[in-house]
Amino acid sequence: MSVSGQLFDGKTSAARAARLSVDGQGQVSVSWDDGNARFRWEALSISSRLGNTPRHISLPDGSRFETGDNDAVDALLHGHEADHPSLWLHRLESRMRYVVLGLVVTVLFVWGMVQYGLPAAARVVAQKLPVAVSTGISDQVLSQLDDTFFAASSLPEPTRENLQQRFAEVVAPVEQNYPFQLLFRQGGKHLGANAFALPSGMILMTDELVKLAESDDELVAIMAHEVGHVVHRHGLRQVLQHSALMLIITYMTGDVSSLVGALPVMLMQLGYSRDFEREADQYALAYLHRAGIEPSHFAHIMQRLEAEHGDGGEGDALRNYLSTHPATSERIQPFLEQ
Repeated sequence: MSVSGQLFDGKTSAARAARLSVDGQGQVSVSWDDGNARFRWEALSISSRLGNTPRHISLPDGSRFETGDNDAVDALLHGHEADHPSLWLHRLESRMRYVVLGLVVTVLFVWGMVQYGLPAAARVVAQKLPVAVSTGISDQVLSQLDDTFFAASSLPEPTRENLQQRFAEVVAPVEQNYPFQLLFRQGGKHLGANAFALPSGMILMTDELVKLAESDDELVAIMAHEVGHVVHRHGLRQVLQHSALMLIITYMTGDVSSLVGALPVMLMQLGYSRDFEREADQYALAYLHRAGIEPSHFAHIMQRLEAEHGDGGEGDALRNYLSTHPATSERIQPFLEQ
């Protein structure tokens, strides 16, 4: 069996018309106008078939035989390696049902990795990273917030001291693991009544939130929720998951800056954020039980926060899907039931 093509010597770009032949004993002969060479079949490296693109056969002496006669190359493979990977790959690529099956399997695999694999991996990695890694991130974020949104707190000193004491009680079970701090700021018109947890253990509480609360226990419930974010390393996990998602989308689309690439990242990150809120809520609920504080305090201040900031996505399926937090009614239900 033989096949016609071109021979490249590996030293120049010049091509010579050549013919490659294989006998029944696996002896390969390559001949051209003024010469020939002989090799064993096992020494050849044959590229996989991809549609009708030319095939390359690498020869042991560094030269390369190229041909567009894919059927002839397949016939050579059938004669000497009936199970060659190139043949199996071409069969799969040539049958639409296998292409569709491969696409479905790929989509399911990527979805499973994004939905379950990334969160699980980020949880493990984040828990193993030292807290010092979070400190630099938190300092930078706090500096940006102070420059952009926050103003100095105007709360009376006795109020701050009392809340610091209650905060110390909340973090006492885990204080040895994190450098917790409770900081007060004015949220202004952009942030208003709010609280934030930074990865290192900084908890930011706005003056507006303190004034909105009707009791210290309501603020303690918010503190416990924010401490839950720190203990579960949600800040670091968000960074890790976002970075991994960007890499996956970039690999699949080639351009993460496009809307097609950015939109899945945004939607998945919103999903991760909602899961983090639920996890922090569970931490707060468990703490309130241990401390003997009525769980409904969390529900009451959350309802007031919802009225302060808007409907929070309730009653609108699309808005709820695009929200970083679950609907307030969903979040407070466990606190009201208990």
